Amino acid sequence: MITPNVITGRKVLIAMLSFFGVIIAVNATFVYFALQSWPGLAVDKAFERGRDYNQTLNAARHQDTLKWRSRVAVMALSGGRVRITVQLRAADDGPINGLPVSLTLRRPVHEGADRQIALTAGGNGDYTGTIALIAAGAWDAEVRAGIGRVPRYRMIHRVMVTP
Repeated sequence: MITPNVITGRKVLIAMLSFFGVIIAVNATFVYFALQSWPGLAVDKAFERGRDYNQTLNAARHQDTLKWRSRVAVMALSGGRVRITVQLRAADDGPINGLPVSLTLRRPVHEGADRQIALTAGGNGDYTGTIALIAAGAWDAEVRAGIGRVPRYRMIHRVMVTP
């Protein structure tokens, strides 16, 4: 004789605990890997940047009226160093000299790899600086010319670094 499979309170409890245990384990795994792969921080000082956004827009409008242009060149040197040259030109193709110029290199695919470089004027609108060899590949080079938090000129160029 075949005995019918009787559902008892113990079987229901084991089934419920197993079901929710699997759900909790999968969710905990997803949370762990999400926190390990990306911290969720997209912008440093987001509140301050948002608060000053009108000032940033006004600076961009002023920059558009200047019609300045910039070019960034990256060249590998011997001894594991890289020379970065920024060329600033006015609307009439004349060189722009006499401004403090800085450059920030950001890796588009990695956080925390930013490199800040102070450039020195070389005349004829050229500003140069050298740094230790950085990883090969694509970098975003942010050129800032002028004094203060909102510079007179700001431009981002995509550059390729080859060792």
